[in-house]
Amino acid sequence: MYILKSFRRSKYDILFDILELLLKNYKKTHIIYLLNLNHKILEKYLNYMIKKNLIQPLNFERTSFMVTKRGWEALKKWQELKKIIENDEKFIKFDDSSLVIYEI
Repeated sequence: MYILKSFRRSKYDILFDILELLLKNYKKTHIIYLLNLNHKILEKYLNYMIKKNLIQPLNFERTSFMVTKRGWEALKKWQELKKIIENDEKFIKFDDSSLVIYEI
């Protein structure tokens, strides 16, 4: 069990959530609504993923995308890392420059 005061997604959580939805052939509009993003933010993530060769546009209008082999491999590693972290029985908290680990 993890103790969190508030939930804020990291940029990596958002990036890999987008990748997962693109694997399921979701369009940009659906991704915006499902992930509670605005168009400008989604475009920044998509441009970054294209630049890093994680996805490729399927059409000129850039409404559909294909996840590349590199994107699929990155998503798989991210999911494995999340499993390791979620299975950990310790809560890690960063206080200023110190690291505190709480047993739960």
